[in-house]
Amino acid sequence: QMMDEEVQVNEITYNAVIKSCRKGKEWRRSLNVLKQMMEKDLPRTVVTYNSLLSSNLEWQQAEKLLKDLQKVLQVSIISYNSILNVYGQSGCWESALLSAIKLERRGMHTELLTQNTVATACERCKQWRTTLAILVSIQKERSKVDAFSCSTGINACGRCAKWRKAIDILQTFGH
Repeated sequence: QMMDEEVQVNEITYNAVIKSCRKGKEWRRSLNVLKQMMEKDLPRTVVTYNSLLSSNLEWQQAEKLLKDLQKVLQVSIISYNSILNVYGQSGCWESALLSAIKLERRGMHTELLTQNTVATACERCKQWRTTLAILVSIQKERSKVDAFSCSTGINACGRCAKWRKAIDILQTFGH
């Protein structure tokens, strides 16, 4: 009986498809779904864009999506965290760091997740000094560093064979 009924397809349906593509690591297909939404003149929401930004896009695609999002909707910290993650996965630690600085200058409150995302981008690119500077910044701002932040700093030092620094991090920031 359900097969005989026609389903009303809307932005929620399309967002679900984008999310499925994201989980299947099919970012190109998710962009095609966005294109279909635009062709059908369906509303795109922050959920739509955040799902796309979390789809393991190439950094150039992520930047374009963020610019599109900024034109039509209020951008959330989740959107910015997603693009920072894309930068980190793409080896663009400088872009992640500069974007986070711009967020703070705009007066947007950055979360610990934001700072950890930037630290992880730096860690992946063997920028141990910058990662440690972020840890110090987190400690100054929040009075303590969480286990994830501490591990990121240790991993950054490990990638660069700075084992003494890794021990220092454990002693300085370990709880």
